[in-house]
Amino acid sequence: MGGGNSKPAASTNRPLGQTGAFAPALNTAATTVSRNWNEEFQQALDLIDKEDFARGYAQLASVTADFHDAAERMVEIIISELAVVEADKTYIESASLGFDDPNITVYEAKNITFTIAHGGQGSSSWLELGNELRHTTNVFRCKETALRLPLMCIFDFKGFRTLAQARLPAQNKQLLGYDTVIKGYILESPELNNAMTRIGKQLNLAKGKIGARGGAVYSCFHYSTSAWTPGSATDFTGGKKQRVYITNLRHLMPVDILRGSEGGNEAPGMHAEAAEKIRPE
Repeated sequence: MGGGNSKPAASTNRPLGQTGAFAPALNTAATTVSRNWNEEFQQALDLIDKEDFARGYAQLASVTADFHDAAERMVEIIISELAVVEADKTYIESASLGFDDPNITVYEAKNITFTIAHGGQGSSSWLELGNELRHTTNVFRCKETALRLPLMCIFDFKGFRTLAQARLPAQNKQLLGYDTVIKGYILESPELNNAMTRIGKQLNLAKGKIGARGGAVYSCFHYSTSAWTPGSATDFTGGKKQRVYITNLRHLMPVDILRGSEGGNEAPGMHAEAAEKIRPE
């Protein structure tokens, strides 16, 4: 206590505070350049996969706490300025990331994508954003390292729900082909499909039919689910494995209706996929 000769605590890689965050380095704390939230998040998960738990969990706690704080500040600004003319807004709506749903608008700033539901509590757009976060969390808990998920959090502010998601790198879709009937893509990588099958078993998902008649395949995931990789589709099976991200999980749980099909091609115990929105809670 009290003496003037007490020595300062030794510096370093010791975790600080309840979150276990490391003290920020000067080059991070002093810069105004937008942080690459996704890369920091994925690096933390890589460290944990390599059993470097001290560094991995410390970085994970730090980046998630910082991401939440940064996103929260921007959400409050974006929502408060919704009625302001575009020229006077701090952040401008992203036209390139628009949705078909008129009750959803998208903003992008500081390497964070903000998806805003305008329908109000209980609306389909409000519920879909909640489902996206819930199902992403469920898949994340399955610990399938072959598939990566974006860092995200959700905010309810002034009657609007906002899903904040770390911006992913430039993407190419993993696909086998485009089906004109279901208007969706079918994944092509066997390793990805095996990982998704294991996730389906852990989450007790029934398999559903994706595609039409002879070209149909069966999957535990809804056809609207997307898989992305920063490289080309062939890079995943090449020498250096690329990170593969899955997104659009708001319709994760398939609907248990319409057993059988006109073509009679259903496998035992499987149901035909339906396009209706599911699990509306």
